[in-house]
Amino acid sequence: MTRNPITWILVCVAAVLLASAGPATAHSYLRSSTPADGAVLTAPPRVVVLTFTDPLVPSSAALTIATTTGAEPLRPRVSGNRITADWPAGLPAGRYGVNYRAASQDGHVMQGGITFRIAGGGAASQRSSPVATPSAVPYAQPAEAAGGDTTTAPATVPAWVWALGGALLVAAMAMAIVARRRR
Repeated sequence: MTRNPITWILVCVAAVLLASAGPATAHSYLRSSTPADGAVLTAPPRVVVLTFTDPLVPSSAALTIATTTGAEPLRPRVSGNRITADWPAGLPAGRYGVNYRAASQDGHVMQGGITFRIAGGGAASQRSSPVATPSAVPYAQPAEAAGGDTTTAPATVPAWVWALGGALLVAAMAMAIVARRRR
């Protein structure tokens, strides 16, 4: 093998760029929600909307509200890549979680949850009521959605990896230019 430093630099740059390649996002995942995860609302929402990256199988959707006292199922409606459910009237101010489970049209099952807080006036809002974490509270599982794994947003490559790869590439090109001029 050659002992040319340019060859080694190019090999290192290629290794960094290959190592920094993110995973393929072949499966659907939760893109956004209303209310947003972690939101603090001044009033209860009228509906909960979960938007995914790909169309869903309508019969696979299941939603529940996670509270400190347990779980309450919601009636989900699926349209394309969205699950919508009406928020039950009469729930007091406090912290809530919404669990979801759904299958995308490629058959991939997703499950997870969002949490938010409803702030309101009166004694109900003054109490500290920790919410059960969405993954800790059970939810109804339609037969079509049984099995599968959990899916979250795809991993992203840190900016420093791209900066390092770019710096190594520029250094390798500069060394190649200098080496050619010396010949």
